[in-house]
Amino acid sequence: MIDSHVHVWTRSLRNAAWLDRGPAATNRDFTSHDLIVHLDQQAASASIVVQSQDSLDETRELLELAEREPRVLGVVGYLPLHDPVRLARLHDVLDHPALVGARSIQTPLSMQSHASEHSLDPAVSESLAILAGHRLALDVVGRPPAALDDAVGAATTHPGLHVIADHLANRHLETRIAGRARATALPPVLACLPNLFVKLSGLSAVADDEFAVHVAAFASAIGPRRLLFGSDWPICLRHGDTNAPLRRAVTATRDLADADAWIFAETARIAYPRLGGRDAIEADMPGRNGQRENENQR
Repeated sequence: MIDSHVHVWTRSLRNAAWLDRGPAATNRDFTSHDLIVHLDQQAASASIVVQSQDSLDETRELLELAEREPRVLGVVGYLPLHDPVRLARLHDVLDHPALVGARSIQTPLSMQSHASEHSLDPAVSESLAILAGHRLALDVVGRPPAALDDAVGAATTHPGLHVIADHLANRHLETRIAGRARATALPPVLACLPNLFVKLSGLSAVADDEFAVHVAAFASAIGPRRLLFGSDWPICLRHGDTNAPLRRAVTATRDLADADAWIFAETARIAYPRLGGRDAIEADMPGRNGQRENENQR
């Protein structure tokens, strides 16, 4: 099993106000040793470590962790997506073999001048083309409806880029705003975007039945083979034990075909191209020029 969404941090090295505001359960150091204990407890063979701050220093530290810890398959690190010129010069990060994706907590991906308009920021879009050229995925995190809109916009504009909506695109928040029926009425375009994936991560404060409803909605919209599991450890410890996310993900996906093989393992290798997973999903995905990617160039 691959846990595709975990964090590590050293509080003395980073000023993270969001951790200061959180409970004591997560307002402490979480080291690589703690991570291995977590992986052992849920019988996970590997993990993907995700940035917790918009810091290049943290990204480089996580890449160093991946170099010495074989159970860290890759790193989703912060990159300055708002500044494509600067991004293109970060050769030591972009070319690092452990880097598998990019994410920014604070950088808006879109420009929204009117309620009915939603388009990618031109500078961000240029950065996304750089990610695609380096076979890096984009993790998208944010509040609804922007999170899903951003993911769809990025996947549509850059068909050669794998886009991963973290935390079920936080659709549970849409439930609170507009009701469950609207939150689970996902746009039909999702089915037409084979480069868009959804991560069953986060949402530890959400009731199990509501979590299951959103999992079912995305499974129906895009198919279970584009879903991947992530525990969001150690954030999950705020609302349960280290295995709580796995238990409820297993329950929510028990009726989905091949869930064990895909959602809990292989999809992570496909969603992050540098991990080398192969499947018809990726084989049929159009390249940056509208043509299928040459197998020998991947």
